[in-house]
Amino acid sequence: MANLGDGSSGFSTLTFGAPHLDIFGVEHGWVPDPDFLRAMAYRKPITDLPYSPRAPWVVGYYLLHCIFPGEGHDREMMRRYVPLLRELSAAGWEPVTGARADSPQVRLERYGSGSRVYLVAHNKAEQPVRTRIALDAATLRLPSASAFLLPDGKAVPFDGRTLTLRLEAKQTVVVRLARTGANRERSQSTPMPELAVWTAHSTETILTTQESGAGTAVVLAAARGEQESAQIVLRSTVDLEGVRAAVSPLVGPRGARLEGECLSLRRVGYLDGRPDVLAPLRPLALQAGKAQPLWLTVTVPRQARPGRYQGEITVSVPGHGTAARVPVSLTVWRFTLPERPSLPAVFGIADPMFVQRYGLKEGTPEWQQALHAWYQLLIRYRLSPYFCRFQQPEPNHYSYPAPWPIGDPRTDALLADPRLAAFAIPYPLGGDREQLRRTLEHLRAKRLLDRGYFYLWDEPGLTEQYAKIHAWAKEIQTIAPEARILTTYYCGPQDGPRKGELDAVPELLRGATQIFCMSAWATAGKEDYGARLRETLRPGEEWWLYVCCGPGEPHPNLFLSMSGVQHRAVMWRVWKEGATGFLYWAVNAYASNARPDDPITFIEGLPAGDGVLVYPGEAFGETGPLASIRLERWRDGMEDLEYLRALEHRFGRDEAQALLHRVYQGPPAYTSDPQAIEDWRRAMAERLDG
Repeated sequence: MANLGDGSSGFSTLTFGAPHLDIFGVEHGWVPDPDFLRAMAYRKPITDLPYSPRAPWVVGYYLLHCIFPGEGHDREMMRRYVPLLRELSAAGWEPVTGARADSPQVRLERYGSGSRVYLVAHNKAEQPVRTRIALDAATLRLPSASAFLLPDGKAVPFDGRTLTLRLEAKQTVVVRLARTGANRERSQSTPMPELAVWTAHSTETILTTQESGAGTAVVLAAARGEQESAQIVLRSTVDLEGVRAAVSPLVGPRGARLEGECLSLRRVGYLDGRPDVLAPLRPLALQAGKAQPLWLTVTVPRQARPGRYQGEITVSVPGHGTAARVPVSLTVWRFTLPERPSLPAVFGIADPMFVQRYGLKEGTPEWQQALHAWYQLLIRYRLSPYFCRFQQPEPNHYSYPAPWPIGDPRTDALLADPRLAAFAIPYPLGGDREQLRRTLEHLRAKRLLDRGYFYLWDEPGLTEQYAKIHAWAKEIQTIAPEARILTTYYCGPQDGPRKGELDAVPELLRGATQIFCMSAWATAGKEDYGARLRETLRPGEEWWLYVCCGPGEPHPNLFLSMSGVQHRAVMWRVWKEGATGFLYWAVNAYASNARPDDPITFIEGLPAGDGVLVYPGEAFGETGPLASIRLERWRDGMEDLEYLRALEHRFGRDEAQALLHRVYQGPPAYTSDPQAIEDWRRAMAERLDG
């Protein structure tokens, strides 16, 4: 966003400046004439800058004129009212209400028209009031509508022309009028079931026992080339079959549209009582009293027109038509994320699963097709997939980049994909030196070798294992001196004169390893370790991080039991500690793979979810790989990292570090507030967009 002008002044002096202000500020003990202020601001935002926190009823009253409460108010109050205010602001104030209350104690204001109409009603009296509100359908452009209270979604008595409300003393309520359509039929004999619909941030964990939420709209902001997600939660008081949800195209500046593959609405499935599986959206069977989240992901094309986009999600119930409409607002920033991630993040796909679970024979077209489907899912998440297995004889880790051999045109196409930041080079099974030479020479001829790496041994700990890595590295680098070897480690040597010294590993592997990939667990939360190690690196050497088995609470990781912020903060930590790459050992390490629909179980001894970020659809009545919520949150963290790296490049690391400090101070210290995350992202985006 470009520079914004904010005016905070006496009301008599705002008039001349009104056309030049973007935001109107109220720095006053009280707003003496909110009608005048709203008229001057028209549809521009108004924010309150109170000398002390307002009373709850006053903040509620500000809904009438869409005045945002300032800092210092109770956080729960902000969570309840700010989403409503954003929704009203997005709809836009209308000077003509098109509605009249029969009680002189009730004030009305209208926001929006057509398919998005909101009436705000305020009771000025010191006692409860029951009022009937007559609507002018022509002014409102609503030939047929239903009415709901926000944010709770409760139906309001409405006969098509008149609303009936009961307002407590000084109470303010927001009524959403949702168009049902002139030709849509409703069952007159069966009342609309009580269906609560609310929205939630992508980091929130929605358990089936959750009864309600405060969100009333989806409000997203993203760079071009970025993906952003939110949740829409449904909860019925009765069992319902065949409930449907759909997202409309998002319409933006000069008619620009985001639709089709840019919009994904998926059903959230549960594992061990935790929401994680993202399955295709089909008609829903809602169980009475149980929350059912839906997961919306918006993919912003790299060529998208910057600006504000709007659409809605509709929820319909058989026999009752549209039960709810949820506004969707997206701000597309002017800057664009790099197509190829600026930091390589490599994720393993364990290939034994395809043989064990699906009975596919290695190397067959069916096996290759299955591996390719999983690869294509993962490459969309700003990560670089590789296939792998633990093996005997040595080396103990075999990894390769594609379902086809090096030199196959299909492999060349995968490796040339601009989204791929790094790839695993296979060390030939059996140590075939001629095959190794052909592999390296082909990659060099294709100018791909600089993004490749050998992953020969996973977590060596003995000096004899270090010696073997040296021998393989010498063999590789005799053919291609520029080839890189990646070695993972989580502790110091387990024998020898430097037993137990974590700092000894890079020294013992120097020359045989160029990518020192260390477990985040090994630092025990000491952030200075990375800085100390980086000082010892030589040209051509890198320090990466990985998570596996640990670290545990309260540090960031991808365990199923952890919070959404912990999942996302994995990559905040990577950036803050200065790692230049990230590795995750496997996305499909299930304990049992006896048949395609085998239930998902986790490996005994590992934390639930460790090594599992993608699910076989057959275990959930679907086909093909299914992403997880944790993978979505990791990707969000990776996109946050791109913001931080862009800030660091343009304005210096100190400024980027100061911004990150708003939400993340270190491995055990980070925010749990979704709004704080959104405010932080907006601050970064506005700096990059300026």
